[in-house]
Amino acid sequence: MNTAKATHLFQSDASLALGEARAAKAQRTAHGAAYGYPIWLGVGSSPLPRSNDERTLPPTRDLASLAERAAGADGGLHKVLHATLADECLFTAEAGRLARRTHLETGEALGTYAKHGGPVTGLAVIPVQPGRLLLCTASWDRQLRFYAAERPGTPFLCVDNAASDLLKALHYDATHAILCSGGSDKTVRLWDLHPMLTWAQGLSDSAWAAGPTDAPRPSIVGSYQVHTRPVVSLTSVPPAPMPATQWAPDVRDSLDGALLLWSADSMGRIVQVRFDAAHQRCLVERELDGPETNVHQLVPHWRTYDEDLYTLDVWCVSSDRTVRRFPLSAHARDTILPGRVSQAGAPVGTAPPLRTDVCLSVPVGARSVLPLATEGQVILGCADGTLQLWSVPSGTCEHVLDGHWHEVTFLGVWHRAAEPFLVSASLDGTVRRWPWSQWTSPSPAPALTSALLTAEEEAELEAFLNE
Repeated sequence: MNTAKATHLFQSDASLALGEARAAKAQRTAHGAAYGYPIWLGVGSSPLPRSNDERTLPPTRDLASLAERAAGADGGLHKVLHATLADECLFTAEAGRLARRTHLETGEALGTYAKHGGPVTGLAVIPVQPGRLLLCTASWDRQLRFYAAERPGTPFLCVDNAASDLLKALHYDATHAILCSGGSDKTVRLWDLHPMLTWAQGLSDSAWAAGPTDAPRPSIVGSYQVHTRPVVSLTSVPPAPMPATQWAPDVRDSLDGALLLWSADSMGRIVQVRFDAAHQRCLVERELDGPETNVHQLVPHWRTYDEDLYTLDVWCVSSDRTVRRFPLSAHARDTILPGRVSQAGAPVGTAPPLRTDVCLSVPVGARSVLPLATEGQVILGCADGTLQLWSVPSGTCEHVLDGHWHEVTFLGVWHRAAEPFLVSASLDGTVRRWPWSQWTSPSPAPALTSALLTAEEEAELEAFLNE
């Protein structure tokens, strides 16, 4: 009788070698400050030390069984597909059909949100008022679920058939109270949450604590279908940290108070869309021309240039092993790089395509990006589990932190009172908390290669993960 482990079935020798390397790394980086004070999701609490002399304890669960899941293309028991920070907590959307709320100080799971019928691929935290948060989750089961974030368990509202195929992206624009969803049906839908917010704000404390009921169902106020492949990432203009008088003139003219949205698909096409609320229609303005294939993440970021002027950039992480910057202001572009070579169809929109001015070539491939307020630096979450600090002007990696043993799908800053922390999450099923001081000690960048997989095997693995 063949007793081969299930995680080893139907895998190439190179894939098994990669799995063994990941399993060894999983045990080696299981706990400790050097590896980001890991929280193993679903295992137990992992509090941060109260002093420099106190050490964190390793997880109580057998690490060998956890590392077993490293084999081949598999990840941890609780693969994090998407995440967001709110109220000292990290909310994670996981492949195990649930969402989770984890307190970053104690490492304790404050609750899980009832299981979907498929992987949870997106979530949005929606502030109502102090002490009240709404949580919306999206899944392959084509359902949107709404929860009172303080009451894990059963949702107070489920929107069935929110798409005609798998939901893969979710984004909330707080300025306009619009929830945006997209997925395999290649359609982006805009949902009006004003009635739900008014209802949630009007509930008494006792009604909220008991579990809200009779919530108004959100309505679709706009949609568009210009993508020819599944929509995998959505974002919009974030709140500006400065008054509009300090924006670049062409940015100020384009951001006239309307909802400006960017969506990306698995072929690499990115479109910029303006929502006309008065007529409830979406106007496709232009493409962001650059990535050659699947987009993992779009991240908007305000950046200063020319003394006191600011522009808005859109950073893009792609499977083509590049990280690109698209500045909205024509005056803030250092240069204009060529667009994509592969074919994605005729350009769409009323304006010429926007080209990138920065293209970072990442040998191991990136999955997430965090632009820093410091001029000219970004942190990348990479496919090999490393976190890398890159210089934008030089296009080189300056510093590396190594802890995760699978793709890093989320990066964010936790503004802890004592010291800021970088928070990362991964397909390895861990959340890691890195003190900001760890970025100040130089660490030479190692030789970054992916010799364990051939180019053909990497392409097959990428196609599988993007299905």
